[in-house]
Amino acid sequence: MDKPAPRRVTIVDVARHAQVSTTAVSKVLNNAYGASPAMRAKVQQAIAELGYRPSAAARGLRGQTYTIGVMIPELRNLFFADILDGITAQFGESDYQVLIAPGCNGEKAEARVIDAMIDRSMDGLVLIAPVSAKSRLNEVARSLPTVVVGRHGHSPAYDSVTDDDLAGAALVVDHLADLGHRRIAHIEHHETDRVRPVSYTHL
Repeated sequence: MDKPAPRRVTIVDVARHAQVSTTAVSKVLNNAYGASPAMRAKVQQAIAELGYRPSAAARGLRGQTYTIGVMIPELRNLFFADILDGITAQFGESDYQVLIAPGCNGEKAEARVIDAMIDRSMDGLVLIAPVSAKSRLNEVARSLPTVVVGRHGHSPAYDSVTDDDLAGAALVVDHLADLGHRRIAHIEHHETDRVRPVSYTHL
């Protein structure tokens, strides 16, 4: 016989266990004014004893889930790993959690990932080198705050973060020349999309 699925501990359970009102529990959870130190201690003890976790879905209904969705084209590229390190370090000890999903370098897969993040009421998106059309990115940014990383071009709908490819290339060449190298070559993949060389950082 199958065991019934365990029931999630709710704010009502915490209130009963702590012998306070659900309003008091809500104040403690939201760090709101009006909760005395003694009440906070009782609620926090009840939370610990019951193993209560706030529902992200319920938070979303109130307008905030404390989650940031990060879409990356692939997991193996060290360039993307460096960007992820910067993003997670920026949020540091804040209440926000960074949730990562691969876009698989394709518009359809990328659209599924982005739509899933929007459907889960994430508070914001960071899209790293997205392949979606600019019109699609504008549409996404109208749904929630969006930052596009590693793609040249600007939009009033979202913020963009890119590097200076020309300055970077000059620094590399200068460094190699200072080491005495004179035959310097640049190798890149063959790009069949005429738009990408203009709008994308060379990764």
